[in-house]
Amino acid sequence: MWFNTVVGMYGKEHSSATMADGTEIPEHVVRRCGEIIEEESIDFDWKKGDVLFLDNMALLHGRRPSLPPRKVLVATCK
Repeated sequence: MWFNTVVGMYGKEHSSATMADGTEIPEHVVRRCGEIIEEESIDFDWKKGDVLFLDNMALLHGRRPSLPPRKVLVATCK
């Protein structure tokens, strides 16, 4: 399991983010995972016309909150 699942699902009723024995992950561990995500994150200064390609199997990726309009164009391939 990667950190985004631990952080994003922590405290939710139907969370799959638990310790291997099914117990709740300690809050300090979840907090530290969130800190690591922030420490390792890279923000892009997007400009009109920019395109980003990434390997979905090699990188953890996400987005920060943004203001409308937001246009997402996605293509997937093998």
